[in-house]
Amino acid sequence: MDSETLNNYILTGKIAAQVREYGKSLIKEGSSVLEILDEVERKIFELNAKPAFPAQISLNETAAHYCSEDDDKTILTDQLVSLDVGVHINGCIGDTAITIDLSGKYSNLIKASDKALENALKIIHTGISLGDAFREALGDMKGINRAGYFIFPMDESLAVSAVDISSRPYLSFDVKFSKANIGDLDSELVEDFFQGFVNHLKASLHVKEMNGRTDHHKIEGVFKSVAKAMETACSLDKRALDELPSTKGMI
Repeated sequence: MDSETLNNYILTGKIAAQVREYGKSLIKEGSSVLEILDEVERKIFELNAKPAFPAQISLNETAAHYCSEDDDKTILTDQLVSLDVGVHINGCIGDTAITIDLSGKYSNLIKASDKALENALKIIHTGISLGDAFREALGDMKGINRAGYFIFPMDESLAVSAVDISSRPYLSFDVKFSKANIGDLDSELVEDFFQGFVNHLKASLHVKEMNGRTDHHKIEGVFKSVAKAMETACSLDKRALDELPSTKGMI
């Protein structure tokens, strides 16, 4: 990803967040749903961006992504209101949402949603920070092996990981968990952790669970196999200490 594209993503994220908070301020009893949506889209254009999709408000049991018709006469009263906002600049999309409880009956639901988002961001940001740390530590990457793999047996589970620090981010994650949570960890976020890691390390990483019954053993095997593969990839090749680990232009 070039710097211009990255900056566009960062900018759209900031604009989307600003528009979301503006939309939140409009969600109150007596407000027209259609007028709120028109104002949200007007704000997007005002901030020199474009809607990535029509602004959406979903009510109560309609969880998300409901598009109002042009003649929608809905007035907010005591509903559970979900606002979805999408912004784009040159095709780079920032997407965000917020839920407002106008009834006062769903405070626990709102708290649970906020907690889930907080946990997800914590795990993803850890992967991002780890990728950044590796990238900074490797510098110009002269002399390293660049690629590595490892097969790690964790009791009844068997995890295989292969990595190439190629400057081309890619993740293949073929691991199935039987439970939604492993202790306090949302199992779906394991893949997101590694996606953040490879995006910022700029590496290609393949992870596959060959066998396993216990989710705890699967996840432990995955992290250990990735760690050992990274150890090989980052270690020095004594035959080429002053060379970049690339065959480009040689084959």
